[in-house]
Amino acid sequence: MPPPPPPSVRTRSVTSVALPTHGDGGGCRRVPLSPFDAYWVALPPVRRVFLFPSPPPFGDVVRALRDSLEAVLPAFYPFAGALVYSPEEESLSIVVEAGGGVAFVEAETDLDLGRLVDEGEEHDEDALRQLVPDIRRDELPAPVMAAQVTEFVGGGGGVAVGVAMHHAAADGRGLWRFLEMWSAAAAAAVATSVREALPPPLHDRTLVRFDGDGELARLFLRQIAPDLPKIVHAPLRQCPLSRRTFTFAAPAVKLLKQRATVGGGKTPSTFAAMAAHGWVSIARASGLADDGGGPVF
Repeated sequence: MPPPPPPSVRTRSVTSVALPTHGDGGGCRRVPLSPFDAYWVALPPVRRVFLFPSPPPFGDVVRALRDSLEAVLPAFYPFAGALVYSPEEESLSIVVEAGGGVAFVEAETDLDLGRLVDEGEEHDEDALRQLVPDIRRDELPAPVMAAQVTEFVGGGGGVAVGVAMHHAAADGRGLWRFLEMWSAAAAAAVATSVREALPPPLHDRTLVRFDGDGELARLFLRQIAPDLPKIVHAPLRQCPLSRRTFTFAAPAVKLLKQRATVGGGKTPSTFAAMAAHGWVSIARASGLADDGGGPVF
């Protein structure tokens, strides 16, 4: 008897969360990219996935995410566009067409959420990748962003929220700001109050201007993507990284922060404390700190 097929992710529907129009005529908008944006044109998308073991009913989750995404999308309107190459200008832009939007995928999976987050197991990268929409294209134009909500229909249930973002459109900080605003809107009773509480992001790349910036962008494109609009994607690592999950209780994090301020100084953030602890642990495990116990930078 053949073994059962491996768990997979099945798409239920693909729709679009449209960018609302508010008396602006709904015309096409173009965001020219700077050399520092163009440099990342051939990189794989930035992907993030969040796993929730005990969510509300799936239909409620989908409605909340769609409504809140529509509410915050005007502040991040380039994310509703596509990355486009102009052969005449040899330049890249994000073009937001009238009626543009973000692809929104609803899916289901037989994967076991508990296994994906088990601290004793190495992370299943192939399984996690299926929980994020694929926006890679071999030729421009390419979508800037897409979102996917997946219901775990086997085992103990759960929901995954995956987001893919083209690296030329936003860096890690920009993506996290979007995710924070989206999650705040999803949790808020009135999404407009969230938009009023947070200053809108600035998408105008022309603020980064200098002599020769256009030529520098063209130089980057000739080196990184010489066959535009065709894209030769940057190769993935030949040796996949090992990924593990470590859980730190609140008292342990508090102790780390206290140790960091023994000699005085400002209490570090949780991220800074955990990052420093991780680096010290790696240094010790690698033997980098075996030279007398001096600091390792």
